[in-house]
Amino acid sequence: RKRNYVARVPLHLGIERRRFRAAIEDNFRPFLQLTGGPTVGYQWPYFDDLNGDGIRDDGEDLEGAFGAFGSGELRVGLGGTLAVGAYFGFGRRTTQGLRIGYHAAYFFEPVDLLEADPRVADPSKQFFGTPLVSLHLLRLW
Repeated sequence: RKRNYVARVPLHLGIERRRFRAAIEDNFRPFLQLTGGPTVGYQWPYFDDLNGDGIRDDGEDLEGAFGAFGSGELRVGLGGTLAVGAYFGFGRRTTQGLRIGYHAAYFFEPVDLLEADPRVADPSKQFFGTPLVSLHLLRLW
């Protein structure tokens, strides 16, 4: 069961490189994207842990999504994204794009997402990875 909420804010710089410019028409512009940099995380309690054991017992109420936000802890780490995608369309003022990739983050201190439970080998994690799909709607200047 859940022990903490966690929010991540990646502060990344990267490159996006258009590929196959000479071989493909301008209405389809594939690209490769690589980003990296620091990632800041913030974890705050999911429930009011009165006895401090990290397990929700009877009588320990759930906090709202931002109920105990002020009693959280900062986590610092590194992260990055590797993705491929394409911009498509003929517009000179707007364009659309699709990006598919993988985002990963590593925190120097463990993030405690789950309650301590004998069925879960390690409820604290330092590495988080997730696939990503994003749709881009852009206005060109």
